[in-house]
Amino acid sequence: MQQIKISQTTIFLTISVLLLIIFLIILSRSFIRITDADTGIRQTFSGEIEDTVLGQGLHQTLIGDVIKVSKRNLVLNVDSQPIVVEKIPMQDFQLKVNYGIVPENAAIAYKTEKAQHIVTEDGDVYLLGQYVQYVANSAINDVVSKYKALAVNDNRATIETEIKNSINLKLKVQGKDRFVKVNEINILKVSPPKSILDSSLAIVNSQNALKTKQNELETARVETEIKRVLAENASDKYVDLLRAEAEKTKAEALLKAAEQGTLNTMVIVPDKFTSIGKLN
Repeated sequence: MQQIKISQTTIFLTISVLLLIIFLIILSRSFIRITDADTGIRQTFSGEIEDTVLGQGLHQTLIGDVIKVSKRNLVLNVDSQPIVVEKIPMQDFQLKVNYGIVPENAAIAYKTEKAQHIVTEDGDVYLLGQYVQYVANSAINDVVSKYKALAVNDNRATIETEIKNSINLKLKVQGKDRFVKVNEINILKVSPPKSILDSSLAIVNSQNALKTKQNELETARVETEIKRVLAENASDKYVDLLRAEAEKTKAEALLKAAEQGTLNTMVIVPDKFTSIGKLN
C-alpha cells in the first residue's frame, strides 16, 4: 500500500514538473522585447490597433500581439525608366531610398495606411513602403525629365538632392510627412537609351575622323609652307653655288689645257657645266 502511495506521488510530481516546464515555455513566448531601435504597436485579441505605441522593454503577447517596427533607416530600391528631354525613356535608372518613420505616429500610420505597408517574409514591416516607392517613381519622372539623357550621369549629386526634396514635398502635400520622411537618395545605376548611346558613339567617331583628316591636312600644309620658305631662302645661295661650281670647272679645264700645251685653244664651258671628263 505504501509502495502505491509513493508511485502516485512520483507521478504527481512528474506531471507537475512537466506542466511547469510547459508553462514556462508558453510564458517565455508570451513576451516580446522592444529595443531602443524599435517601436512597438499593440494589436488586441480582436485585431484592433491601439493608437499608443509601446516603448523599450518586455511586452506580453499572450493576449493579442505586438508588431515591431524599426526606427532606424529603412532602405527601398526603386527601378524606373524616366523620360528625358529627348522624349524617350532611359534604358535603366535605379536608386536607393533611405527613409525613416516618425515613431510616435507609427501605430496610427500602421492602422490608417495598412494597404501602403511592405511586410517581408521575415516579418519586417516597412511602414508606408509601397507609398514611398510610388512617390519616389513620381519624383524621378519629374526631376529626370528636365535633363538630357547623357547629362543625367554627370549630374548625379544634383539629381539625388532634387529627388529627395521632391519626395518630401509630395509627402507633405499629402499629409504623410507626419508618418515618414526621406533622409537620403543614392543613385545606383544610370543607363541612357540605346539609341542615344549609338548616336553619341557615331558622333564621336565622326569627330575623331574629322580631327584626323584636319591634322593630316594641317601637316601637309605646314610641310608645303616649310618647303616654300626653304626654297625662297635658299634660291640665291643655290644660284651662287652653281656659279662657283661652273668657275671651278672652267679653272680645271684651263689647267688641263695648260698641262697638255693646248692653252691657245679656246675652251667654252657652259655656265651650268659642273664637271669635266678625262681629257686625252
